Amino acid sequence: MSTVHQAYFDAKAAIWDTLGDPATGERLRAIVGELAIQPGARVLDVGTGTGVLVPLLVPAVGPAGRVVALDLAGEMLKKAREKFPVRQVEFVQGDIIRPPFPAASFDEIICNACFPHLQDKPRAVRQMAALLKPGGRLVVCHASSREALNQMHHSIGGVVGSDLLPEAPVMHQLFAVAGLTEIKITDTPDKYIVTARKPVAGSAVPGEPAEMPAVLAAFTPPMATGSLAMVFRGFQEALLVYESLRLGIFTVLADQNRTLEEVAAGTGGEADRLVYVLDALTAIGLVEKEAAVYRNSPEARTYLWPGSKFYLGDLLELQLAPQRRCLWEKLTPWVRGETVVPEYFDDPDGFFTGPFIRAMAQSALSQKGFIETVTIVARHPALATARRLLDLGGGHGLFAIALQQLRPQLAAAVFDLPHAGAVMQEYVTAYGTQTGFYPGNFHTDPLPWGQDIVLAFDMLYPTQPQNPALLAKIYGVLRPGGYLFTRHWVLDETRTWPQRAALFALQSKVRRPKSHVYRQTELEELLASTGFVVEQSHFLGDSGATLIVASKV
Repeated sequence: MSTVHQAYFDAKAAIWDTLGDPATGERLRAIVGELAIQPGARVLDVGTGTGVLVPLLVPAVGPAGRVVALDLAGEMLKKAREKFPVRQVEFVQGDIIRPPFPAASFDEIICNACFPHLQDKPRAVRQMAALLKPGGRLVVCHASSREALNQMHHSIGGVVGSDLLPEAPVMHQLFAVAGLTEIKITDTPDKYIVTARKPVAGSAVPGEPAEMPAVLAAFTPPMATGSLAMVFRGFQEALLVYESLRLGIFTVLADQNRTLEEVAAGTGGEADRLVYVLDALTAIGLVEKEAAVYRNSPEARTYLWPGSKFYLGDLLELQLAPQRRCLWEKLTPWVRGETVVPEYFDDPDGFFTGPFIRAMAQSALSQKGFIETVTIVARHPALATARRLLDLGGGHGLFAIALQQLRPQLAAAVFDLPHAGAVMQEYVTAYGTQTGFYPGNFHTDPLPWGQDIVLAFDMLYPTQPQNPALLAKIYGVLRPGGYLFTRHWVLDETRTWPQRAALFALQSKVRRPKSHVYRQTELEELLASTGFVVEQSHFLGDSGATLIVASKV
Protein backbone atom coordinates (compact mmCIF):
# COMPACT_ATOMS: atom_id res chain seq x y z
CA MET A 1 0.00 0.00 0.00
CA SER A 2 1.04 3.60 -0.46
CA THR A 3 1.66 6.07 2.36
CA VAL A 4 -1.66 7.68 1.42
CA HIS A 5 -3.39 4.35 2.05
CA GLN A 6 -1.47 3.93 5.30
CA ALA A 7 -2.80 7.28 6.54
CA TYR A 8 -6.32 6.40 5.35
CA PHE A 9 -6.45 3.12 7.27
CA ASP A 10 -4.75 4.60 10.34
CA ALA A 11 -7.56 7.17 10.45
CA LYS A 12 -10.19 4.42 10.16
CA ALA A 13 -8.71 2.14 12.85
CA ALA A 14 -10.84 3.46 15.73
CA ILE A 15 -14.14 2.65 13.96
CA TRP A 16 -13.05 -0.22 11.71
CA ASP A 17 -14.61 -3.02 13.76
CA THR A 18 -18.00 -1.25 13.70
CA LEU A 19 -18.12 -1.31 9.89
CA GLY A 20 -18.48 -5.08 9.50
CA ASP A 21 -21.61 -7.20 9.77
CA PRO A 22 -22.35 -10.71 11.08
CA ALA A 23 -22.73 -12.08 7.54
CA THR A 24 -19.16 -11.08 6.67
CA GLY A 25 -17.85 -12.82 9.79
CA GLU A 26 -19.72 -16.03 8.96
CA ARG A 27 -18.48 -15.99 5.37
CA LEU A 28 -14.88 -15.55 6.51
CA ARG A 29 -15.31 -18.41 8.98
CA ALA A 30 -16.52 -20.60 6.12
CA ILE A 31 -13.58 -19.54 3.90
CA VAL A 32 -10.98 -20.36 6.57
CA GLY A 33 -12.71 -23.67 7.24
CA GLU A 34 -12.66 -24.49 3.53
CA LEU A 35 -8.89 -23.83 3.42
CA ALA A 36 -8.32 -26.66 5.94
CA ILE A 37 -5.08 -25.15 7.29
CA GLN A 38 -2.92 -27.84 8.89
CA PRO A 39 -2.13 -27.74 12.63
CA GLY A 40 1.41 -26.54 13.23
CA ALA A 41 1.41 -24.35 10.11
CA ARG A 42 3.15 -21.00 10.00
CA VAL A 43 0.67 -18.50 8.49
CA LEU A 44 1.22 -14.93 7.30
CA ASP A 45 -1.92 -12.77 7.49
CA VAL A 46 -1.21 -9.95 5.02
CA GLY A 47 -3.14 -6.73 5.67
CA THR A 48 -4.46 -8.07 8.97
CA GLY A 49 -6.02 -4.70 9.86
CA THR A 50 -7.56 -4.98 13.32
CA GLY A 51 -7.00 -8.75 13.23
CA VAL A 52 -10.25 -9.89 11.59
CA LEU A 53 -8.84 -13.32 10.68
CA VAL A 54 -6.72 -13.82 13.81
CA PRO A 55 -9.41 -15.56 15.95
CA LEU A 56 -10.08 -17.91 13.02
CA LEU A 57 -6.45 -18.68 12.24
CA VAL A 58 -5.22 -19.33 15.79
CA PRO A 59 -7.46 -22.43 16.33
CA ALA A 60 -6.57 -23.63 12.83
CA VAL A 61 -2.79 -23.64 13.41
CA GLY A 62 -3.13 -24.95 16.96
CA PRO A 63 -0.64 -24.67 19.82
CA ALA A 64 2.30 -25.72 17.65
CA GLY A 65 1.55 -23.24 14.87
CA ARG A 66 2.13 -19.53 14.50
CA VAL A 67 0.27 -16.60 12.94
CA VAL A 68 2.24 -13.55 11.81
CA ALA A 69 -0.12 -10.58 11.34
CA LEU A 70 1.35 -7.97 8.96
CA ASP A 71 -0.03 -4.51 8.25
CA LEU A 72 1.37 -1.18 7.10
CA ALA A 73 -1.08 0.85 9.24
CA GLY A 74 0.29 1.14 12.76
CA GLU A 75 -3.02 2.20 14.30
CA MET A 76 -4.74 -0.87 12.87
CA LEU A 77 -2.06 -3.12 14.36
CA LYS A 78 -2.35 -1.38 17.71
CA LYS A 79 -6.05 -2.30 17.85
CA ALA A 80 -5.27 -5.88 16.80
CA ARG A 81 -2.63 -6.27 19.53
CA GLU A 82 -5.05 -4.99 22.16
CA LYS A 83 -7.72 -7.45 21.04
CA PHE A 84 -5.53 -10.55 20.69
CA PRO A 85 -2.66 -10.80 23.19
CA VAL A 86 -2.12 -14.42 22.11
CA ARG A 87 1.16 -16.31 22.33
CA GLN A 88 0.87 -17.81 18.84
CA VAL A 89 0.41 -14.42 17.17
CA GLU A 90 3.18 -11.99 16.20
CA PHE A 91 2.14 -8.52 15.03
CA VAL A 92 4.50 -6.86 12.55
CA GLN A 93 4.21 -3.42 10.96
CA GLY A 94 5.54 -3.54 7.41
CA ASP A 95 4.85 -3.55 3.69
CA ILE A 96 4.46 -6.78 1.73
CA ILE A 97 6.26 -5.02 -1.14
CA ARG A 98 9.36 -4.95 1.11
CA PRO A 99 8.63 -7.82 3.50
CA PRO A 100 10.68 -8.01 6.70
CA PHE A 101 10.92 -11.81 6.56
CA PRO A 102 13.40 -14.26 5.02
CA ALA A 103 12.40 -16.29 1.97
CA ALA A 104 10.55 -19.58 2.42
CA SER A 105 9.21 -18.61 5.87
CA PHE A 106 5.53 -19.57 5.64
CA ASP A 107 3.33 -22.57 4.89
CA GLU A 108 0.32 -20.35 4.16
CA ILE A 109 -0.03 -16.70 3.15
CA ILE A 110 -3.54 -15.26 3.30
CA CYS A 111 -4.32 -11.87 1.84
CA ASN A 112 -7.85 -11.12 3.05
CA ALA A 113 -9.63 -7.90 1.98
CA CYS A 114 -6.26 -6.37 1.16
CA PHE A 115 -5.21 -7.29 -2.38
CA PRO A 116 -7.06 -4.42 -4.17
CA HIS A 117 -5.15 -1.88 -2.06
CA LEU A 118 -1.72 -3.19 -3.12
CA GLN A 119 -0.43 -0.58 -5.58
CA ASP A 120 2.20 -2.82 -7.24
CA LYS A 121 0.30 -6.09 -7.50
CA PRO A 122 2.84 -7.99 -9.69
CA ARG A 123 5.63 -7.26 -7.22
CA ALA A 124 3.44 -8.06 -4.24
CA VAL A 125 2.57 -11.48 -5.66
CA ARG A 126 6.25 -12.17 -6.43
CA GLN A 127 7.22 -11.23 -2.88
CA MET A 128 4.52 -13.42 -1.36
CA ALA A 129 5.53 -16.32 -3.60
CA ALA A 130 9.13 -15.92 -2.43
CA LEU A 131 8.00 -16.04 1.23
CA LEU A 132 6.25 -19.39 0.75
CA LYS A 133 7.94 -22.64 1.54
CA PRO A 134 7.99 -25.16 -1.35
CA GLY A 135 4.50 -26.60 -1.46
CA GLY A 136 3.12 -23.62 0.43
CA ARG A 137 -0.13 -21.90 -0.53
CA LEU A 138 -1.05 -18.31 -1.34
CA VAL A 139 -4.68 -17.26 -0.80
CA VAL A 140 -6.43 -14.04 -1.82
CA CYS A 141 -9.95 -13.87 -0.40
CA HIS A 142 -12.96 -11.61 0.15
CA ALA A 143 -16.36 -12.18 1.71
CA SER A 144 -18.15 -11.00 -1.44
CA SER A 145 -17.93 -11.33 -5.20
CA ARG A 146 -15.37 -9.44 -7.23
CA GLU A 147 -18.09 -7.31 -8.83
CA ALA A 148 -19.66 -6.38 -5.49
CA LEU A 149 -16.27 -5.50 -4.01
CA ASN A 150 -15.28 -3.29 -6.94
CA GLN A 151 -18.65 -1.53 -6.87
CA MET A 152 -18.27 -0.87 -3.15
CA HIS A 153 -14.81 0.69 -3.63
CA HIS A 154 -16.14 2.82 -6.50
CA SER A 155 -18.98 4.04 -4.28
CA ILE A 156 -16.60 4.90 -1.40
CA GLY A 157 -14.32 6.81 -3.78
CA GLY A 158 -11.36 8.83 -2.55
CA VAL A 159 -8.23 6.91 -1.66
CA VAL A 160 -9.79 3.48 -2.28
CA GLY A 161 -12.03 4.46 -5.20
CA SER A 162 -9.75 2.86 -7.79
CA ASP A 163 -8.54 -0.07 -5.62
CA LEU A 164 -10.05 -2.92 -7.60
CA LEU A 165 -9.72 -6.67 -7.98
CA PRO A 166 -8.44 -7.45 -11.50
CA GLU A 167 -10.34 -9.73 -13.86
CA ALA A 168 -9.76 -13.48 -13.57
CA PRO A 169 -7.33 -13.76 -16.54
CA VAL A 170 -5.19 -10.98 -15.05
CA MET A 171 -5.15 -12.63 -11.63
CA HIS A 172 -4.21 -15.96 -13.19
CA GLN A 173 -1.35 -14.32 -15.07
CA LEU A 174 -0.10 -12.51 -11.95
CA PHE A 175 0.13 -15.79 -10.05
CA ALA A 176 1.57 -17.78 -12.95
CA VAL A 177 4.29 -15.23 -13.70
CA ALA A 178 5.28 -15.40 -10.03
CA GLY A 179 5.96 -19.12 -10.51
CA LEU A 180 2.85 -20.39 -8.70
CA THR A 181 0.84 -23.38 -9.93
CA GLU A 182 -2.50 -25.10 -9.22
CA ILE A 183 -4.16 -21.69 -9.59
CA LYS A 184 -7.89 -21.78 -8.79
CA ILE A 185 -10.29 -18.81 -8.83
CA THR A 186 -13.73 -18.98 -7.20
CA ASP A 187 -16.09 -16.03 -7.57
CA THR A 188 -19.60 -16.32 -6.10
CA PRO A 189 -21.98 -13.82 -4.43
CA ASP A 190 -20.72 -14.92 -0.98
CA LYS A 191 -16.99 -15.23 -1.57
CA TYR A 192 -14.05 -14.56 -3.82
CA ILE A 193 -11.03 -16.87 -3.42
CA VAL A 194 -7.83 -17.32 -5.40
CA THR A 195 -5.53 -20.14 -4.30
CA ALA A 196 -2.19 -21.21 -5.73
CA ARG A 197 0.79 -23.26 -4.61
CA LYS A 198 4.52 -22.87 -4.80
CA PRO A 199 5.92 -25.91 -6.63
CA VAL A 200 8.14 -28.35 -4.81
CA ALA A 201 11.52 -28.55 -6.57
CA GLY A 202 11.93 -31.80 -8.48
CA SER A 203 8.34 -32.89 -8.02
CA ALA A 204 7.33 -35.30 -10.72
CA VAL A 205 4.23 -35.13 -12.90
CA PRO A 206 2.51 -38.37 -13.94
CA GLY A 207 3.73 -39.43 -17.38
CA GLU A 208 6.82 -37.22 -17.21
CA PRO A 209 9.96 -38.82 -18.73
CA ALA A 210 12.37 -39.92 -16.02
CA GLU A 211 15.28 -38.28 -17.83
CA MET A 212 13.56 -34.88 -18.01
CA PRO A 213 15.52 -33.21 -15.16
CA ALA A 214 18.88 -34.17 -16.68
CA VAL A 215 17.86 -33.05 -20.16
CA LEU A 216 16.45 -29.74 -19.01
CA ALA A 217 19.53 -29.05 -16.90
CA ALA A 218 21.53 -28.59 -20.12
CA PHE A 219 19.18 -25.76 -21.10
CA THR A 220 19.19 -24.07 -17.68
CA PRO A 221 21.63 -21.21 -16.97
CA PRO A 222 23.69 -21.67 -13.79
CA MET A 223 22.12 -18.52 -12.29
CA ALA A 224 19.05 -16.37 -12.77
CA THR A 225 19.35 -13.32 -15.04
CA GLY A 226 18.32 -11.17 -12.07
CA SER A 227 19.19 -7.50 -12.42
CA LEU A 228 20.50 -7.96 -15.98
CA ALA A 229 17.05 -8.91 -17.26
CA MET A 230 15.60 -5.93 -15.38
CA VAL A 231 18.04 -3.62 -17.18
CA PHE A 232 16.94 -4.91 -20.59
CA ARG A 233 13.22 -4.75 -19.83
CA GLY A 234 13.56 -1.46 -18.00
CA PHE A 235 14.98 0.25 -21.08
CA GLN A 236 11.91 -0.70 -23.14
CA GLU A 237 9.49 0.26 -20.39
CA ALA A 238 11.22 3.60 -19.79
CA LEU A 239 10.98 4.53 -23.47
CA LEU A 240 7.32 3.46 -23.51
CA VAL A 241 6.59 5.81 -20.60
CA TYR A 242 8.60 8.63 -22.21
CA GLU A 243 6.72 8.39 -25.51
CA SER A 244 3.38 8.04 -23.70
CA LEU A 245 4.14 11.23 -21.82
CA ARG A 246 4.94 12.98 -25.10
CA LEU A 247 1.63 11.76 -26.52
CA GLY A 248 -0.17 13.28 -23.55
CA ILE A 249 -1.82 10.01 -22.50
CA PHE A 250 -1.46 10.61 -18.76
CA THR A 251 -2.67 14.19 -19.13
CA VAL A 252 -5.80 13.10 -21.01
CA LEU A 253 -6.58 10.35 -18.51
CA ALA A 254 -5.96 12.75 -15.57
CA ASP A 255 -8.09 11.49 -12.68
CA GLN A 256 -10.98 10.39 -14.90
CA ASN A 257 -12.15 7.24 -16.66
CA ARG A 258 -11.79 7.56 -20.45
CA THR A 259 -12.83 5.43 -23.40
CA LEU A 260 -10.34 4.55 -26.10
CA GLU A 261 -12.03 7.03 -28.43
CA GLU A 262 -11.72 9.83 -25.85
CA VAL A 263 -8.02 9.15 -25.35
CA ALA A 264 -7.51 9.07 -29.12
CA ALA A 265 -9.29 12.41 -29.53
CA GLY A 266 -7.26 13.97 -26.72
CA THR A 267 -3.89 12.76 -27.96
CA GLY A 268 -4.42 12.99 -31.71
CA GLY A 269 -3.70 9.27 -32.01
CA GLU A 270 -5.38 6.66 -34.15
CA ALA A 271 -7.51 4.42 -31.95
CA ASP A 272 -6.54 1.15 -33.63
CA ARG A 273 -2.88 1.90 -32.85
CA LEU A 274 -3.30 3.69 -29.54
CA VAL A 275 -5.06 0.67 -28.03
CA TYR A 276 -1.77 -1.26 -28.14
CA VAL A 277 0.00 1.52 -26.24
CA LEU A 278 -2.73 1.69 -23.60
CA ASP A 279 -2.74 -2.08 -23.18
CA ALA A 280 1.06 -2.12 -22.82
CA LEU A 281 0.82 0.62 -20.18
CA THR A 282 -1.79 -1.49 -18.43
CA ALA A 283 0.57 -4.47 -18.53
CA ILE A 284 3.31 -2.54 -16.70
CA GLY A 285 0.88 -1.14 -14.13
CA LEU A 286 0.65 2.53 -15.14
CA VAL A 287 -2.86 2.37 -16.62
CA GLU A 288 -5.85 0.41 -15.37
CA LYS A 289 -8.38 -1.10 -17.76
CA GLU A 290 -11.95 -2.07 -16.97
CA ALA A 291 -13.83 -3.41 -20.00
CA ALA A 292 -13.24 -0.71 -22.66
CA VAL A 293 -12.48 2.08 -20.19
CA TYR A 294 -8.99 3.25 -19.18
CA ARG A 295 -7.73 5.32 -16.25
CA ASN A 296 -4.40 6.29 -14.77
CA SER A 297 -3.16 3.94 -12.07
CA PRO A 298 -2.52 5.57 -8.66
CA GLU A 299 1.20 5.68 -9.48
CA ALA A 300 0.58 7.41 -12.81
CA ARG A 301 -1.83 9.89 -11.20
CA THR A 302 0.79 10.72 -8.60
CA TYR A 303 3.89 10.98 -10.79
CA LEU A 304 2.91 11.30 -14.47
CA TRP A 305 -0.19 13.51 -14.41
CA PRO A 306 0.80 17.22 -14.58
CA GLY A 307 -1.98 18.04 -12.11
CA SER A 308 -0.09 16.32 -9.28
CA LYS A 309 2.39 18.23 -7.13
CA PHE A 310 4.65 15.17 -7.33
CA TYR A 311 4.72 15.19 -11.16
CA LEU A 312 7.94 13.74 -12.65
CA GLY A 313 7.48 14.68 -16.29
CA ASP A 314 10.33 17.19 -16.46
CA LEU A 315 12.67 14.67 -14.81
CA LEU A 316 11.65 11.98 -17.29
CA GLU A 317 12.25 14.40 -20.17
CA LEU A 318 15.69 15.23 -18.78
CA GLN A 319 16.69 11.59 -18.34
CA LEU A 320 15.30 10.15 -21.58
CA ALA A 321 15.34 12.98 -24.10
CA PRO A 322 17.27 12.12 -27.30
CA GLN A 323 20.16 14.45 -26.43
CA ARG A 324 20.59 12.67 -23.06
CA ARG A 325 20.36 9.22 -24.66
CA CYS A 326 23.07 10.36 -27.05
CA LEU A 327 25.55 10.31 -24.16
CA TRP A 328 25.17 6.56 -23.84
CA GLU A 329 24.73 5.80 -27.54
CA LYS A 330 28.07 7.50 -28.26
CA LEU A 331 29.96 5.77 -25.45
CA THR A 332 32.08 3.61 -27.77
CA PRO A 333 33.44 6.49 -29.91
CA TRP A 334 34.02 8.52 -26.74
CA VAL A 335 36.12 5.74 -25.20
CA ARG A 336 38.11 5.64 -28.46
CA GLY A 337 38.99 9.31 -28.17
CA GLU A 338 36.22 11.27 -29.87
CA THR A 339 34.52 14.34 -28.40
CA VAL A 340 30.86 13.56 -28.93
CA VAL A 341 28.83 16.30 -27.21
CA PRO A 342 29.21 20.00 -26.43
CA GLU A 343 30.50 21.11 -23.05
CA TYR A 344 27.13 22.18 -21.69
CA PHE A 345 28.44 23.66 -18.48
CA ASP A 346 30.33 26.34 -20.40
CA ASP A 347 26.90 27.95 -20.87
CA PRO A 348 25.12 27.65 -17.49
CA ASP A 349 22.19 29.79 -18.64
CA GLY A 350 21.61 27.37 -21.52
CA PHE A 351 21.95 24.25 -19.37
CA PHE A 352 20.30 25.16 -16.05
CA THR A 353 16.97 26.04 -17.65
CA GLY A 354 13.54 26.18 -16.03
CA PRO A 355 12.67 22.59 -17.06
CA PHE A 356 16.04 21.40 -15.69
CA ILE A 357 15.39 23.09 -12.32
CA ARG A 358 11.89 21.62 -12.16
CA ALA A 359 13.34 18.21 -13.02
CA MET A 360 15.73 18.53 -10.09
CA ALA A 361 12.81 19.42 -7.80
CA GLN A 362 10.88 16.41 -9.04
CA SER A 363 13.91 14.19 -8.49
CA ALA A 364 14.28 15.47 -4.93
CA LEU A 365 10.64 14.90 -4.00
CA SER A 366 10.60 11.40 -5.51
CA GLN A 367 13.37 10.12 -3.23
CA LYS A 368 13.48 9.37 0.48
CA GLY A 369 16.85 11.13 0.46
CA PHE A 370 15.06 14.49 0.45
CA ILE A 371 13.26 13.80 3.74
CA GLU A 372 16.41 12.21 5.19
CA THR A 373 18.47 15.30 4.31
CA VAL A 374 15.96 17.78 5.72
CA THR A 375 15.60 15.69 8.87
CA ILE A 376 19.37 15.49 9.48
CA VAL A 377 19.82 19.24 9.02
CA ALA A 378 16.73 20.12 11.07
CA ARG A 379 17.85 17.95 14.00
CA HIS A 380 21.41 19.32 14.06
CA PRO A 381 22.03 21.48 17.15
CA ALA A 382 23.33 24.32 14.96
CA LEU A 383 19.89 24.86 13.46
CA ALA A 384 18.28 25.48 16.84
CA THR A 385 20.13 28.81 17.18
CA ALA A 386 20.74 29.65 13.52
CA ARG A 387 19.30 32.88 12.16
CA ARG A 388 20.53 32.90 8.56
CA LEU A 389 20.66 30.00 6.10
CA LEU A 390 21.92 30.19 2.52
CA ASP A 391 21.07 27.44 0.03
CA LEU A 392 23.88 27.87 -2.48
CA GLY A 393 22.91 26.85 -6.00
CA GLY A 394 19.61 25.76 -4.49
CA GLY A 395 17.59 26.25 -7.69
CA HIS A 396 14.05 25.19 -6.79
CA GLY A 397 14.69 26.05 -3.11
CA LEU A 398 12.80 23.07 -1.69
CA PHE A 399 15.44 22.32 0.96
CA ALA A 400 15.44 25.92 2.21
CA ILE A 401 11.64 26.06 2.06
CA ALA A 402 11.22 22.87 4.12
CA LEU A 403 13.79 23.98 6.71
CA GLN A 404 12.17 27.40 7.02
CA GLN A 405 8.81 25.75 7.65
CA LEU A 406 10.39 23.59 10.36
CA ARG A 407 12.37 26.50 11.88
CA PRO A 408 10.29 29.68 11.35
CA GLN A 409 13.00 31.84 12.96
CA LEU A 410 15.30 31.17 10.00
CA ALA A 411 15.94 33.83 7.39
CA ALA A 412 16.44 31.30 4.60
CA ALA A 413 17.46 32.27 1.07
CA VAL A 414 18.64 30.68 -2.17
CA PHE A 415 21.61 31.97 -4.18
CA ASP A 416 21.47 30.92 -7.83
CA LEU A 417 21.43 32.12 -11.42
CA PRO A 418 18.87 34.89 -12.00
CA HIS A 419 16.44 32.83 -14.06
CA ALA A 420 16.20 30.23 -11.25
CA GLY A 421 14.32 32.78 -9.18
CA ALA A 422 11.13 32.49 -11.22
CA VAL A 423 11.04 28.70 -10.82
CA MET A 424 11.82 28.94 -7.11
CA GLN A 425 8.96 31.40 -6.65
CA GLU A 426 6.55 28.73 -7.92
CA TYR A 427 7.53 26.50 -5.01
CA VAL A 428 7.62 29.37 -2.50
CA THR A 429 4.04 30.19 -3.47
CA ALA A 430 2.97 26.53 -3.38
CA TYR A 431 4.37 25.98 0.12
CA GLY A 432 3.56 29.43 1.50
CA THR A 433 6.95 30.58 2.82
CA GLN A 434 8.97 33.81 2.64
CA THR A 435 12.18 32.20 1.41
CA GLY A 436 14.45 34.81 -0.16
CA PHE A 437 16.45 34.73 -3.37
CA TYR A 438 19.85 36.22 -4.32
CA PRO A 439 20.53 36.28 -8.10
CA GLY A 440 24.10 35.62 -9.16
CA ASN A 441 26.82 33.22 -10.25
CA PHE A 442 28.37 31.71 -7.12
CA HIS A 443 31.72 31.26 -8.88
CA THR A 444 32.09 34.91 -9.91
CA ASP A 445 29.78 37.01 -7.71
CA PRO A 446 30.14 37.83 -3.99
CA LEU A 447 28.01 35.83 -1.56
CA PRO A 448 26.02 37.43 1.28
CA TRP A 449 28.15 37.41 4.42
CA GLY A 450 27.21 36.37 7.96
CA GLN A 451 25.59 32.98 7.35
CA ASP A 452 25.03 30.50 10.17
CA ILE A 453 24.28 27.62 7.81
CA VAL A 454 25.25 27.07 4.16
CA LEU A 455 23.77 24.25 2.11
CA ALA A 456 25.88 23.27 -0.90
CA PHE A 457 24.16 20.39 -2.64
CA ASP A 458 25.03 18.73 -5.97
CA MET A 459 27.31 21.52 -7.19
CA LEU A 460 30.93 20.36 -6.92
CA TYR A 461 30.97 18.08 -9.98
CA PRO A 462 31.42 19.97 -13.23
CA THR A 463 34.39 22.27 -12.69
CA GLN A 464 36.86 20.62 -10.36
CA PRO A 465 39.57 23.33 -10.66
CA GLN A 466 37.10 25.95 -9.35
CA ASN A 467 35.94 23.95 -6.32
CA PRO A 468 38.73 24.88 -3.84
CA ALA A 469 38.09 28.58 -4.48
CA LEU A 470 34.35 28.07 -4.11
CA LEU A 471 34.75 26.23 -0.79
CA ALA A 472 37.05 29.01 0.44
CA LYS A 473 34.35 31.51 -0.52
CA ILE A 474 31.76 29.56 1.47
CA TYR A 475 34.10 29.38 4.43
CA GLY A 476 34.53 33.14 4.27
CA VAL A 477 30.82 33.99 4.48
CA LEU A 478 30.12 31.67 7.42
CA ARG A 479 30.18 33.10 10.91
CA PRO A 480 32.67 31.45 13.33
CA GLY A 481 30.97 28.28 14.54
CA GLY A 482 28.81 28.16 11.40
CA TYR A 483 28.12 24.94 9.51
CA LEU A 484 28.38 23.70 5.94
CA PHE A 485 26.08 20.85 4.90
CA THR A 486 27.26 19.53 1.53
CA ARG A 487 25.49 16.68 -0.23
CA HIS A 488 26.90 14.95 -3.31
CA TRP A 489 27.32 11.66 -5.06
CA VAL A 490 30.70 10.53 -3.78
CA LEU A 491 32.52 7.27 -4.46
CA ASP A 492 34.28 4.75 -2.27
CA GLU A 493 37.99 4.07 -2.64
CA THR A 494 37.41 1.60 -5.48
CA ARG A 495 35.30 4.18 -7.36
CA THR A 496 32.68 1.46 -7.96
CA TRP A 497 30.13 2.22 -5.21
CA PRO A 498 27.46 3.55 -4.82
CA GLN A 499 26.18 2.42 -8.21
CA ARG A 500 24.43 5.73 -8.99
CA ALA A 501 27.60 7.69 -8.26
CA ALA A 502 29.68 5.43 -10.52
CA LEU A 503 27.19 5.78 -13.39
CA PHE A 504 27.03 9.54 -12.87
CA ALA A 505 30.84 9.76 -12.92
CA LEU A 506 30.91 8.12 -16.35
CA GLN A 507 28.02 10.19 -17.71
CA SER A 508 29.60 13.44 -16.47
CA LYS A 509 32.97 12.60 -17.99
CA VAL A 510 31.44 11.92 -21.39
CA ARG A 511 29.61 15.23 -21.22
CA ARG A 512 32.57 17.27 -19.96
CA PRO A 513 36.20 16.14 -19.71
CA LYS A 514 36.91 18.44 -16.74
CA SER A 515 34.16 16.94 -14.57
CA HIS A 516 35.11 14.92 -11.53
CA VAL A 517 33.12 12.90 -8.99
CA TYR A 518 35.09 12.83 -5.75
CA ARG A 519 35.86 9.88 -3.55
CA GLN A 520 34.44 10.60 -0.11
CA THR A 521 37.91 10.74 1.47
CA GLU A 522 39.02 13.08 -1.30
CA LEU A 523 36.17 15.51 -0.68
CA GLU A 524 36.69 15.40 3.09
CA GLU A 525 40.39 16.18 2.58
CA LEU A 526 39.45 19.12 0.36
CA LEU A 527 37.12 20.44 3.06
CA ALA A 528 39.82 20.07 5.70
CA SER A 529 42.38 21.87 3.55
CA THR A 530 39.92 24.80 3.32
CA GLY A 531 39.72 25.02 7.12
CA PHE A 532 36.54 23.05 7.78
CA VAL A 533 36.31 20.41 10.49
CA VAL A 534 34.38 17.42 9.14
CA GLU A 535 32.08 16.16 11.90
CA GLN A 536 29.72 13.62 10.32
CA SER A 537 28.74 11.91 7.11
CA HIS A 538 25.40 10.30 6.29
CA PHE A 539 24.71 7.94 3.38
CA LEU A 540 21.25 8.78 2.09
CA GLY A 541 19.85 5.45 0.99
CA ASP A 542 17.83 5.46 -2.22
CA SER A 543 19.34 8.73 -3.51
CA GLY A 544 22.83 7.21 -3.46
CA ALA A 545 24.22 10.51 -2.15
CA THR A 546 26.21 11.32 0.99
CA LEU A 547 25.64 14.32 3.24
CA ILE A 548 28.81 15.65 4.89
CA VAL A 549 28.53 17.99 7.88
CA ALA A 550 31.47 20.35 8.49
CA SER A 551 31.97 23.31 10.81
CA LYS A 552 33.97 26.54 10.68
CA VAL A 553 36.06 26.77 13.83
